[in-house]
Order: sequence, then structure tokens, then C-alpha cells
Amino acid sequence: MSNYEPHETAQSTILVVDDDAANLDILGWFLRPHYNVLAAPSGALALQIAAGDPKPDLILLDILMPGMSGDEVLAQLRKNPATRDIPVIFVTGLESPEDEQKGLEFGAVDYITKPYRPAVVLARVQTQLELKRARDRMASQNDWLKAELARRLKEAQQVLLQLLQSDKLAAIGEVAAGIIHEVNTSVAYVTSNLNSLDAYQRDIFELLDAYEALEGVCAPDEPALAKIQQLKQQKKISALSEDIPQLLAQSREGLARVTKIVNDLKGFPLPKTMAGNEMRG
Repeated sequence: MSNYEPHETAQSTILVVDDDAANLDILGWFLRPHYNVLAAPSGALALQIAAGDPKPDLILLDILMPGMSGDEVLAQLRKNPATRDIPVIFVTGLESPEDEQKGLEFGAVDYITKPYRPAVVLARVQTQLELKRARDRMASQNDWLKAELARRLKEAQQVLLQLLQSDKLAAIGEVAAGIIHEVNTSVAYVTSNLNSLDAYQRDIFELLDAYEALEGVCAPDEPALAKIQQLKQQKKISALSEDIPQLLAQSREGLARVTKIVNDLKGFPLPKTMAGNEMRG
């Protein structure tokens, strides 16, 4: 067994799909020391498990299966809103680049060929789980920020209407100050999480760099080395390393716009009865 030790994987669940019981046993032997492993000997059963509880964080899917092929299973996973975001790594004994290209075009995130190499399988699985965690965290924080801002704006509108109806405009300054404080707190919270995500993505690419170092121990003419180099080109790892920082930068730009709106609120014209009072955010 490899000495490879993934981190933060205590709750990660992996679904292995293969009609060959021996292959299910081999992959289970690699993965069970580190992950919760579910097994399915057919595509139909795999679809049921993927939509159930616990929902898998990653699926290792054999391509050539009787009844329902891996391509068909992946197509059904992508049609179902409950399973369409689960990353899928194709597992196959096929060596053709055309087969790999077809699988990636169907929506697979990676390709593992047989016979299995424990270090390669575990490195590929860990990389995809780390990327999924980063995507999930970013999506969750973006959704939370949108909902929080919408709620705060709705509250502000309701309070302003009440103040106008009751002729208590003098309280607007205090309300605005409270909103500014709450939004600033929320922005600081999301900014902190973005900084954490930035550190996580650096860790992920450090893992990829470490994996690339494995290529150095392979003989130059080893077929597996050529396969790894081909996959690196197909998955556009270099482009990914540029895209994630850009996404983080765009999120920070959105937070900067929110901060500007808050700062503009500080200049909200006060009633004469509050002239001279200073709003503090």
C-alpha cells in the first residue's frame, strides 16, 4: 500500500462503478484507507447511488460496461440536477487518444487507465476532491453574499418606508450607520474566506507540482509518461492555474464595489436636525 496520505478527506465519499468485481476490489483496496467508498457493478445502480444519501463527492466510472456504458451513465448524471455537479473520472483499459478526448468532451474531469498505479490513482482523486472543495466553497460564499445583500437591502427599504410614513427622517442616519456596520462586517467575513480560498488553490497547485515531480522518476520512453504529458495538455492545467486566480480577483472586485456602495451611503444627506452629526460605519 502507498504511503500517500490525503488531508481533509474524512467525509469524502467516492463511488466506484465497474462491472468487473476484481476491479472494484482493487480500487476499493487503494481508496478505503482514505475515503468512504461505495461500489456499483452496473450503470443503473450507479445512478441510484449517486442520487441517494450519502451523495458521492467523486465518481470513478468504467467506460466499457454491458447494458449501460460509462458514456451513457455520465450523460444521465449531467441531466439530473442532483448529480450534474459531481466530478467524474473515467476508468478504462483503452489507450486511444480519441477515446480519451471523447470522454473529456462528455464532461469527465480526468482519465485513469488500467492497470492501476496506486500513486497515480490517489493523486488524481485527491486533486479532483481539492478542486471540488474550492469550487463548492466559492459558490457557497457567493450565494451567501448575494442573499445577505438582498436581505439587507430589503430591510433598509422597509425601514426607510416606515421612517417616511412616520415623519422620522432624523433616524435615517442611525439606520444607515447600522447598515454600514453590518455590511462592512459581512464584507470582511467574505474577504477572509476568499483569502483562505486563495491559500487553498495554492496548496492544490503545489500538489500538482509534486505530482509532476513523479514524472522525473519514469523512464523517458515509458508509455505512462507520454500518457501523463498528453493528459496535462488535454486538461489545460496551465490555463487552470491562471483561471482560478482570475476568479478570485473578480470576487474581490465585487467586494470592492460593495465597499464603494457602503462608503457612498456615508455621504447620504442628513436632515437639518442632524446637521453636524457624523455617521460612523
